[in-house]
Amino acid sequence: MPRQYEYRVEQVREEYLEQNGVGPAIRDALKSLFSEPRLPDNPYFYLASLLAAYVDQSPLWKLSDADIASTFDMECAVEVVQPDTKLCRHAQTPHCFGLPHVVRLAPKSGVEVLSHVLNHGVPEAFFPSSLPFRVGSGYTIQEFCSVQGSCCVWHPSLMQFPALEVRSDVLISGARMDEAVRIFIDLVLTCVEEVGAVPLYFVDGIAIMDPPSQIYEGSKQPFYQFFHMDDILERPEDFEKLAVRQVLGHKVIKMSCVLMIEVPQGGHAVGGEGHGEGHGQLRYELATKSYYFHYASLEPSTIEYDQMQHYGTMPYEALYEGYFLTLSTARQYMHMFLEVDKQPYGPVALPANLDSLKRQIERTLYAGKSLDAFRQLLHLILIQDAEVTLSSQLSIKHVRSLEQTIMTGRGRARGRGNGAARGGGAGLLANPTVLGVIPNLLRTLASSAATIQGISREVEAISSAGDKWPAKVRQMRQAHAEAVTEGRLKTAQTAGSISSRRTLRTPEVDSSMLSWLNTFDMEGKLLLQLEGIKKNVQASMGKGVFSGLSLLIDQLLSHIPDTAPSIGTAKLLRQLQVVLVQLVQLLHVGSLTIAHSFLGRCADIVWGLNCVGVQVTSIADVQEASGEAAMRSGAGGQLDSAAGTALTPDWVLDVHSVAGAQVQNGGLAERVSVEGAMLQYAVDVRLDEALSMLWHQVSQPPQPLNPFPKLMHIVRSRAAKMELWLDDEEESLLRLANELTLSAAGDVGASGWMYTGHRVFQGPQAEGGSRSTIGSQARSQGQEEEEFGSSHVFGCYSAVALADARALHAFRSLLGSTLLADRHWQQGAYTCEVVPALCGDAALTNAMELHDFLKLGQDQQLDGAGSGPSAGDPHHPRLFGLLAEEHHLVTGPKRKEAAQVFGKEVAQRLISLHTESPHLLLSLEVWVPAPLAARLVEAGLATSSSLAGIAAAPGLAASAGSWRNIGSPGDASAEANSSDAGRSATPSEFNIRPSSAAMRSSHSATSATASTVSSVGAQSGIDLGGLSGKQPGPESGTMEGRKGDLLVWVHIGMRAMLDDAGKGELANALGAAARAVPQGRGVGGVSLY
Repeated sequence: MPRQYEYRVEQVREEYLEQNGVGPAIRDALKSLFSEPRLPDNPYFYLASLLAAYVDQSPLWKLSDADIASTFDMECAVEVVQPDTKLCRHAQTPHCFGLPHVVRLAPKSGVEVLSHVLNHGVPEAFFPSSLPFRVGSGYTIQEFCSVQGSCCVWHPSLMQFPALEVRSDVLISGARMDEAVRIFIDLVLTCVEEVGAVPLYFVDGIAIMDPPSQIYEGSKQPFYQFFHMDDILERPEDFEKLAVRQVLGHKVIKMSCVLMIEVPQGGHAVGGEGHGEGHGQLRYELATKSYYFHYASLEPSTIEYDQMQHYGTMPYEALYEGYFLTLSTARQYMHMFLEVDKQPYGPVALPANLDSLKRQIERTLYAGKSLDAFRQLLHLILIQDAEVTLSSQLSIKHVRSLEQTIMTGRGRARGRGNGAARGGGAGLLANPTVLGVIPNLLRTLASSAATIQGISREVEAISSAGDKWPAKVRQMRQAHAEAVTEGRLKTAQTAGSISSRRTLRTPEVDSSMLSWLNTFDMEGKLLLQLEGIKKNVQASMGKGVFSGLSLLIDQLLSHIPDTAPSIGTAKLLRQLQVVLVQLVQLLHVGSLTIAHSFLGRCADIVWGLNCVGVQVTSIADVQEASGEAAMRSGAGGQLDSAAGTALTPDWVLDVHSVAGAQVQNGGLAERVSVEGAMLQYAVDVRLDEALSMLWHQVSQPPQPLNPFPKLMHIVRSRAAKMELWLDDEEESLLRLANELTLSAAGDVGASGWMYTGHRVFQGPQAEGGSRSTIGSQARSQGQEEEEFGSSHVFGCYSAVALADARALHAFRSLLGSTLLADRHWQQGAYTCEVVPALCGDAALTNAMELHDFLKLGQDQQLDGAGSGPSAGDPHHPRLFGLLAEEHHLVTGPKRKEAAQVFGKEVAQRLISLHTESPHLLLSLEVWVPAPLAARLVEAGLATSSSLAGIAAAPGLAASAGSWRNIGSPGDASAEANSSDAGRSATPSEFNIRPSSAAMRSSHSATSATASTVSSVGAQSGIDLGGLSGKQPGPESGTMEGRKGDLLVWVHIGMRAMLDDAGKGELANALGAAARAVPQGRGVGGVSLY
């Protein structure tokens, strides 16, 4: 019976929610939630993870399965080249040869574009032909390159341009294995050198890693070593020795680079047949090339299979996820494995590659690369087409169109005829109905998640190219200068290719190339590419799509100009480097947010994974495993001492346990116990209120075409507020806010703004709910100041209102006497009091729930004595970073000498922290005058982004005036003169000792007028949880000094900190900073572990 509506508006809202899929999506998500055996304490995070995929409302989701299949298989053209080996070709293009499960998914337009790019748009060394050539004394090399990865399913009209993934199977024939391996490494280094020699190409480095088919048993961990190009260039012999050992241990070598390629418009090959001489768009893209070693012995052997040896690969592995561009290359590659198995779908190769694909999908899903896992699953499912895979002689009648394969579910011949003749080969394949999963897999590969991932990859390529371009130009100019000096230019222009070498050299550059480099506006071209990307990001990551994430992306995009400027492009691109890195990270998060949720939106994909034998872990399984692990470590749950088994953790609800308890207590009847427990759960987490609010707010006019961004915003807001529902508002304030006492006017150092803050909390042994004030006894007259300060913090109102004094004092005790300790020193006529202060996130530590950190005894130090919080404790502050300041109050007759003494003392202090304490000094950044910065950079003791490409020029370090054109110090100087000048303390800065606060307050009142007192500060970011504590440098990189001179932000290297020759320079730099930095500004920053 149709529902009767009281008002027309209700009917309109219901129809809107049903037509846009909101109603069915929420119902499916709730069904999934209540089907879990253990319900989470906050269900809204669970619902958000399931509903996130519905943000993608592309037209592909509205097409039928038949339409989506025909979209990817419009040509319906696969020709059989070799019926016995099942080698096929794409009937519409002469550039695609492979197995049918790969060729059927390769669109003609994508194959032609990639063929043109690889054959004409990249160096020959990156994608060479398979013609054999001889090197050394009787060794023959053949390189079989194939297209791999997402390139095999790239549809130009539906997807972003993919990352170029090339696989190179190198066959070396010769007498000795050791010499063949060295020649293989020579080939890799030669390719790296030739790609890096192109001015517009950039090689990131080389990785040595496990092959994709690697099996990890027991506690074995994946092997991965990455070598940057600088490291390889410095020690090529050492790299060669290591690479030889690893290749013989069945490892794979992968080169990562950034290439400028010409991507055609409209998906047609540039300058190809039938397309005229059109031009495409030049753009930077990421590219990888993996090398696999094969050896053929020329010595006679009685055992036939010893003649050919393969390292790090399965038989016919390149054909299971890729295709070759030429028929001869495909045939020669297949010929290498004829001794192992007569065909790729043979009884040896098929089981091995199926198992390898399953392991790769499991690892890829575990690593969070959902889209790559879906692509591999698509190939694995197409292999399940028994008529193609199990036929003894493949013919065109076996290979039907993709639409027919999906709709008919052809599996009735399975187990008969060809399958029986194969000796039970059909048992390797799954139920043929799994072919029906293909449409949703195709939709995910063309979804908005894939689009955002492609944009993220392009931004990453631009960021990498912009970062490496200045160094590349300097390297080529230096090479040209050396060539001119040694008279090697003519030789460089006429020299032929070198067949094999084991060292890398800097490419030689002639005068015409150098002239071209001077006129090539690389920065302008990168900014032009960014201009187009900005529009794509705004279209795919609108403000409402990801709520707060979209807002952050919008703020980052505001730094990118809408139109690339004609001047100042180099400086602008340097300033955008940090923005681009952050943009890549946020885009990656947005892509993964949608891609991970496809397993919730497309339940048939999960079913397909199970059908083909891929282990899939559900959310409930993850929570249960995490809970058991936490309880085994003694946190997050309870242990039943009588039974010796773990009970349910306190952050999940075991439905059956609760229902059983209710039945025993008589609260529920047994037949409705489970439903009653779920109903009570829904009321406790306020699902009824949430659904009512969702119905009104999502359907409220104006009604957008895609309501899911608004829906996700509401669900995530409910998830964030869930924790606050557990406590009363007044109770939450009492739990988080400190009790503040304003310093009396007569107190020493009181300035009218200093407060004393201490925590008011519910004592663990309090009776009747009474609250006790920690530290009340400390205020008694018999207590020492140290004991009084152990539960108090001192500073301005905003700094101490939410600071957890107990946890911060525990941190201080943990760090020992080397940090956060008051101290003083004297050198001659100069004395100094060092006042430490906390700032940054430490002012919000009450909200971080650091109570368990108090388990650390006051006698616990960094030497490892005692036992700290358990690693499995959810309240352990694993990610808490501590930011502190040191204020050096130097008193003496002359300011200049005081600054020199200060620099020497701080330099000695930093060196002792690194060499005589458990702390490790990571970096030191400091403001120094431009001439001193140039000298430090030229001496190799420091680096500076503001001096990149300028410091090495002769004569610039002679005078400060010549540095006035570096950057624009206007913003920095204005900020220094207006907001920071004469400040007494930042709103987030406070002290943990009353004497320190009084001294800081007293100094703030006198430092502006007393010429003999110098206030200089050094920030120390101490990371206690494994994250980098390095504080970012200023945005401009330059600042106007006290006397109007230009100051530059430089990074002092470890050599300057530890070598005897550099210690003096370090002290000079700190002293110069103390003299030149305007009042109220810190001289630099230090990062410590």
